[in-house]
Amino acid sequence: MYEIFEKILEEKGLTAYKVAKATGLSTSTLSNWKMGRYVPKLEKLQKIAIYLGVSVDYLMGIDKIVLPAEQVGGLSPEYIKVVSEAKERGYSPEDIRIALDMLDIARGKKL
Repeated sequence: MYEIFEKILEEKGLTAYKVAKATGLSTSTLSNWKMGRYVPKLEKLQKIAIYLGVSVDYLMGIDKIVLPAEQVGGLSPEYIKVVSEAKERGYSPEDIRIALDMLDIARGKKL
């Protein structure tokens, strides 16, 4: 799992330190995770995933849904709800992306 976290950091130009500070997690939590001594609890994984703009499933290597970079660090509850409900109903990542784009349009963020 930590390898996926590192890959996302690299893709987004972030550091583990920045993620720790932004999410309120300790750097030792991430260090222990990296060393294989610890896997963060779901609550911590959710904070990391939301900040990085990915699903917890993706972070854990289960899912391939990645949200756009402009949403990193500030996902609204609406986005989280849309993704969760769409995944439960078996929608493809492409369909989920369309739903998120429609949500942006409805909120006046895209035209």
